[in-house]
Amino acid sequence: MSAALIFLAGLVAQVSEGAPAPERPPARLSLAEAERRAASHPAALLAQQIARAAEARAGESRAGLLPQVNLTANYREATGNRTIRIGTLPLPPNASRVPPSARTYDYLNLGVSASQLVYDFGQTSDAWRAARAAAEAAGFDARAAALAVQFQVRLAFFAALARRELTAVAREDLDNQRRHLAEVEALITVQARPPIDLAQARAGLGAAELRRIAAENQQALAAAELCRAMGQPAWWADRMEIADDELPPVTGENDDPRELAAEAGAARPELASSQRVIDGAALGLRGVRGAYGPVLHLVLGATDAGPMADPGPLQRANLRWNYSAALVLSWPIFEGGRTRARVSEAEAVLAEARERQRGLTLDVGVEVERARRGIAAAKASIEVAGFALDSARERLRLAEGRYHAGVGTALEVSDAQLGLTSAAAQTVQARYDLATARAELMHALGDGR
Repeated sequence: MSAALIFLAGLVAQVSEGAPAPERPPARLSLAEAERRAASHPAALLAQQIARAAEARAGESRAGLLPQVNLTANYREATGNRTIRIGTLPLPPNASRVPPSARTYDYLNLGVSASQLVYDFGQTSDAWRAARAAAEAAGFDARAAALAVQFQVRLAFFAALARRELTAVAREDLDNQRRHLAEVEALITVQARPPIDLAQARAGLGAAELRRIAAENQQALAAAELCRAMGQPAWWADRMEIADDELPPVTGENDDPRELAAEAGAARPELASSQRVIDGAALGLRGVRGAYGPVLHLVLGATDAGPMADPGPLQRANLRWNYSAALVLSWPIFEGGRTRARVSEAEAVLAEARERQRGLTLDVGVEVERARRGIAAAKASIEVAGFALDSARERLRLAEGRYHAGVGTALEVSDAQLGLTSAAAQTVQARYDLATARAELMHALGDGR
């Protein structure tokens, strides 16, 4: 029993040594680190594998343009009894008296054939070029998927950072409410304020505690969403701290929207992919139209068939080869309208690809405009929010002074405290909106830096 346990323990140790150690989360997560880890996100890797499959299909379609060589071999062992049919052929005098034999002979059939497409009105060559265009489109799609993952990581990073700052605002609000409650209790003890102020202060403290709990929960969820955007497990959220990073101004964010739209049109991989899809559809249509014409092949062959050795009168000591060469022309005259239907389908596919590109171009233009205007609005909001925050702090200071002087009310202080909390939250939101808008503009411009 002990020997078995020792053996199992050694086996487990060997497996543990051979298995890779799970990756640990960074103690401090910067935006650049989050983007680096997102490179292994399943969505990005899936798009890469799809692009690989498209490349393989392009290679497969090219095979029809190259020579096709086949080797066949058939070996069998069989008896050599003749089948005699009375009345069909002159029979030897003793043919009817030859008994069947169980003796077997070795037979070998060998064949080598090679064929080369000579001309098919572009059916195969255009199909290969269409497959190449599809592979290039898949490559651009992989690039677009990587940019989309990076964009989602940026959004999740700044959302988690904003939630952390909102949690800090909620905790500061809670500390202020506690301080205010202590001051009210002291004033009530000396009968300087009415007891109702104590109830008001306690209610404000309870509301602040609820806001803190909600803020901390939202912060944890935002961190988990960031982990998912990076393609990492959610338990990382409890073991890493988010750095105070921000996106610098985007080059050209204040330029003419027409220039930005032109830059996006030239850089977005989705638009490049759609153009490759259009090219492939046009080539596919041309190849399908080639089915109206004939197909010409050059076929070369070498064959041999017969017994490997015959001990009878017609003894063969070796095999004899036969050779052939042929030009094979095939031309489907009537297929029940199949080619015409395929051409109609290819025309519709081409028209569909063109309309998709038009719609995508419009979408990209809207994305650029939305991001550009979002940046302008966020900049203005940050300035206004900063002014509002300073005013809210001054309002709270004055309200607390009036309350201590006995000319203000607890409700006035509570309203001023809520105003400060709201102004601080608006400041955080404005900074988050600016970071988000810049991330949107970078994505709209196809900027993956």
